[in-house]
Amino acid sequence: MEDKLKVQDIKFNALQQVVIENQKDLRSYEERISRLELQTFKLGNQKEELQMILKQDLIEG
Repeated sequence: MEDKLKVQDIKFNALQQVVIENQKDLRSYEERISRLELQTFKLGNQKEELQMILKQDLIEG
């Protein structure tokens, strides 16, 4: 009986470690997604600015 408890404890600890690692990975992915979303937003703004400049150049050109 004691051996079974030790095995269960080892399995539980291993699973707990896997959960901790997965949570770290998830946070890392969430941080990457946030950075990519910000970059996408900035690129959208730059695109709009360039389109405005191009239109102005065409009007003045």
